[in-house]
Amino acid sequence: MPINASRPGGTNSKARPSASRARRPVAPDGLRRIRWPQEDNKIPREIFTDPDLFRIEMDSVFTGPVWVLVGHESEIPQPGDFKTLSIGAIPVIVIRGANGRVGVLVNACAHRGTRLVEGPSGNVLRGGFRCIYHMWTYDTEGRLIAVSLPDDFPAEFRKEDYGLPRARVEIYKGAIFATFNDNAPPLLEYLAELTGGLDRVLGDGALRFLGSIKVIFRTNWKLYVENIYD
Repeated sequence: MPINASRPGGTNSKARPSASRARRPVAPDGLRRIRWPQEDNKIPREIFTDPDLFRIEMDSVFTGPVWVLVGHESEIPQPGDFKTLSIGAIPVIVIRGANGRVGVLVNACAHRGTRLVEGPSGNVLRGGFRCIYHMWTYDTEGRLIAVSLPDDFPAEFRKEDYGLPRARVEIYKGAIFATFNDNAPPLLEYLAELTGGLDRVLGDGALRFLGSIKVIFRTNWKLYVENIYD
């Protein structure tokens, strides 16, 4: 989930001062059907459920110029260790490469878009990520290293052109942050005053991963965040 000092617009159900209706939020293009109530302290329910707005949020909130917390280094201590999750609607693999560096790869084969990894975690130091569809195989850096029936490809085909997309990654005291946006500022600049709270939680960053509990809610990201703030 994005670490952000300010909340995404349109999710606060508490009253906000407004001099006139003209100053109320305006729906993005294509969402003019969302009608804001006359009362200043109410928002339309569609803000939480409209599928078109959801797609806009996936682009602007999760793949906009933001840094998303995707894990902690202690979860992937050894080369080849990985975990999977999503950044918004994009499935990703958080992995410690064979060189020891942490990377974030898109969890989808460059050939037909098949998801490479279905499980939550594992180690691929030997063998790499192999797509079950046409056996395209990628190393821990996301480079394409093998394809099935290579002689059937045209002469101009180059494996180096079909690597997995990578996110930018920065680490703060063991916490792994990723962004797909080139305009995101440096992580420390982005976190700003939030580092104080993170310092109290992370200490010197030398944490040990003991395990995890996964809970699935029948909700979307915005309702979950709204309830946390309530």
